[in-house]
Amino acid sequence: MPAGPHLLTDIMFGAPLALLPTLLGPVVTAVVVVTASVAMGKHDPLVGGPFMNWLIAVLLFGVLALVLGASMLGADVLFAALGRRPITGMCAWIAGLLAPLPVAVFWAAVPPRTHQGFMFGVILVAPLLLVAGLVRLVAMVTCGR
Repeated sequence: MPAGPHLLTDIMFGAPLALLPTLLGPVVTAVVVVTASVAMGKHDPLVGGPFMNWLIAVLLFGVLALVLGASMLGADVLFAALGRRPITGMCAWIAGLLAPLPVAVFWAAVPPRTHQGFMFGVILVAPLLLVAGLVRLVAMVTCGR
């Protein structure tokens, strides 16, 4: 079924549960990765104990995960304008939960903190936007949408 002129309205208001995996999936993955990291003993003593490290990391990476989710929504709207239907159901959950992992791998290889100014912003935001588009495109092709 081709995308109609009210697709954005349908995405935003007609199907609130379809937004849940897109926005909540990356946040769940971020919390799990941060919790596992702190549980394995990776924390900075200058920030405080393990709980403070966990709390600060969950807040920081939770916001970045929400930016990734919003970028995936933007990719859905872009692909909908091109006639593709947004993914829903299990494919949306899998895409939402797996999307932060390539971003984390990129940031581990090229840490944003090693750059300053404009390049800090590029290294921080570019992987989010690129992964959001690629994850949604792969999920649409894989799920047959």
